[in-house]
Amino acid sequence: MDTPTIEYYNQNAPNLAETYGIVGGAWHNRLNHALRRAETVLDIGCGTGRDLAHVLMSGKDAYGADPSAPMLEEAANHLSSMGLDATGRLFQTGLPEPAGLPLTEFDAIVACASLMHLPSQDLATSLKSIHSLLKTGGVFLLLTPASRPQIDAGTRRDPTQRLFTELSREVLEPLLGETGFAIESTIAMPDGLGRAGYTWLSIQCLKK
Repeated sequence: MDTPTIEYYNQNAPNLAETYGIVGGAWHNRLNHALRRAETVLDIGCGTGRDLAHVLMSGKDAYGADPSAPMLEEAANHLSSMGLDATGRLFQTGLPEPAGLPLTEFDAIVACASLMHLPSQDLATSLKSIHSLLKTGGVFLLLTPASRPQIDAGTRRDPTQRLFTELSREVLEPLLGETGFAIESTIAMPDGLGRAGYTWLSIQCLKK
């Protein structure tokens, strides 16, 4: 994640926790299905902890990583509000090469709305990092925008100066295959906040 994008999240963490905390529904249903056999889970780019809390509540041994300290603070607050202990669950690190994680391998890794913020030159390295952190047969589940308004075609930034790298199915599926993943399913998903012009792409794959 580049500096302007991280700075946006650093400055807006409390508001984002309130806004994105209501998202769930179809995404959490997909999450439940993808993680049904997993015990250890890493949420890479966990943000304010919405999905991490959901996974922990389902009984998984789950951990969250994010490069933004204020977002991790909101995640800790959210876990606490749900009666969950955040101790040893949250780590300030991120893609392309996350470091200092509690486990060397996970049964599943989730990247919800996080790959989109990577500069395009970091995508291949990031996928290799995710692949190396998964056990053989482990699940990688991602969610990234399929369409999003107000993105400058030249800079790939929105009005807040966050970076949104274009990650279409045609880009992601071949790159995932080259990295050593087998695609299980690719689906379109609606926007969790019901915003006009926003659609999402979710890909579930396994480490070969």
